[in-house]
Amino acid sequence: MRIDFHSHFMPLALLREHLKPGQTQAVVYDRDGQPRFTAREKQYNMELRLEDMERAGLDTAVLSSPLGWNASLAMCRLVNEELAELQQRYPRRMVGLAHLPPAGGSEGLRELERSVRNGLRGVSIVSQVVVGERLASLDAPELEEFYSLVEELDVPVFVHPPAAPKGYALLNDYDLARCIGREFDLVVAIVRLILGGVLERHPRLNLVIAHFGGGLTTLAGRIERYQEKSFFGLDEPSKVEQFRDGISRLYFDAGGFFGWMNALLSFLLTMPPERLLFGSDYPQEITSGEGIRGYIQAISGLSLGPTVLHNILGGTAARLLKLESAA
Repeated sequence: MRIDFHSHFMPLALLREHLKPGQTQAVVYDRDGQPRFTAREKQYNMELRLEDMERAGLDTAVLSSPLGWNASLAMCRLVNEELAELQQRYPRRMVGLAHLPPAGGSEGLRELERSVRNGLRGVSIVSQVVVGERLASLDAPELEEFYSLVEELDVPVFVHPPAAPKGYALLNDYDLARCIGREFDLVVAIVRLILGGVLERHPRLNLVIAHFGGGLTTLAGRIERYQEKSFFGLDEPSKVEQFRDGISRLYFDAGGFFGWMNALLSFLLTMPPERLLFGSDYPQEITSGEGIRGYIQAISGLSLGPTVLHNILGGTAARLLKLESAA
């Protein structure tokens, strides 16, 4: 079973306000005038998506929606209903992830429970969340109830960078917020998750971090060294083992770098391949079935062994999502 864990969907009904008559593609901006994402027809046209899946040799697409990230609860419900309907219409081909404000209190938690009971097989959040009137990272105490419920429901959490991360003023020019700000925010969130003790308090939490963790593995050695506090003259206990244990608990997907194999090879120099899931970021970055097929073929050409390759291309995702795994 070949599963694309990183595939984006947007309900057409929610995109119409951004599309002019006859237009199938548009750039969507946030309130600050920063580009958030590019709306493409393949995000809402299932027939085009299925054609590309056939060309790519994909069995299943795991769908998440930028329109459900840091969105109102009402918007999340609309996205979740559309995703549940797609699962019913295309069983086994489409798998939906629930969307909700993770720090949205009891109403948000009820929406997560309802969505999972309605068939959605995981939940998708972003690495920078809204907590009341402020922005916070994934170690915010207001997320503790969310993490506990996720453990109870036994579903994976897909962590994607925000469409246009806030709090980094120097990224407001040159489209840097989308280009590199997303990756930086993922790295910040991962390190805060680990050092903030979230994974220790929630040992059954399964997190899949998008974009190779924002390229975290190229910084892992530096981050780890900074956890040896005595080296820098600080009278604090070492957090080296905490960082090592934490990063080993995470899963990562192979999307976000346009199928650039150097990013994947860099990941494999630091992390075991058992922590990697295939993802294409379709149709935001890899926009065609042929492009996805080429990425799969490049990964298949690595000397990873049949079992490891099977798990990267779908076996691990099938286990996390509780899908029937192909032999």
